[in-house]
Amino acid sequence: MISADIEVVDVDERHWRRLVELNRNGAARVARKSILLLVTDASRVVKAIHSRRGAIPDYPPAVPSDLAALASREGADSVWVIERGALPELFRRADARWDPEKGYVETLLAFAKGFVELHDTRIRRHPPLSIPAIDPERFGPAASWAIPDDRTFLFYVFDGPAQVWTSLVLRKRAGEFDLLTTHETLAREGFVLTDWRNDVPRILSGIERKWGEPFAGLFLDRETLARVQEARKPGHELLAAIREGKALLSPYPMRLRMLLGVLRWVV
Repeated sequence: MISADIEVVDVDERHWRRLVELNRNGAARVARKSILLLVTDASRVVKAIHSRRGAIPDYPPAVPSDLAALASREGADSVWVIERGALPELFRRADARWDPEKGYVETLLAFAKGFVELHDTRIRRHPPLSIPAIDPERFGPAASWAIPDDRTFLFYVFDGPAQVWTSLVLRKRAGEFDLLTTHETLAREGFVLTDWRNDVPRILSGIERKWGEPFAGLFLDRETLARVQEARKPGHELLAAIREGKALLSPYPMRLRMLLGVLRWVV
């Protein structure tokens, strides 16, 4: 999906750094969650580790069936029960499906497919994970339908009505993202924001003139983004923000509406 020769043009260093910070902050939020990990062998708990309390010695050997009750009792946000040998098996299955000619997205999907196969049998979690079983072999055609060639995709986050906090613009050609840029590509031409909600059409027009017709763009402010990131179900929160007008999707093609409908049930 990402070209080995992707063209990087007019990248605002501040925007790129803030994009990285968004990912880092998301990882930090996950790290703040408490996790209880139980490793089992022959229907017995052989190791118990709490992310805040460390290893728990002399843990009761019976494998619990009610993980929700266990999470409440142990003060854990999530519980993982993993059978010894399940993780090596997961990597073995992913490795068997790995194709050096495929991209990293297909590789991740192969790993996810192996996880789905082992989930609820050798790997259990509370709260349960919703991972769609996407066939890596069918991903390419599906992605080509969902994300058309020769179109651009925009992501803008604003700090106040007239300040771009971070941005990302991608273009897809011949099945791969071949161009990456930021709002700097318009700012260099003297583009001035007055109110981002009213200025979205001008942004779309400028990107179309320079890099290609936009297929979709997500525009929101930092406060709304923070709520989405902090939500238990980010997908639900994002759709609610779009319905309430706190986030804008423009353009909003039918195939994207269909994808977001799936997102509602997955994330």
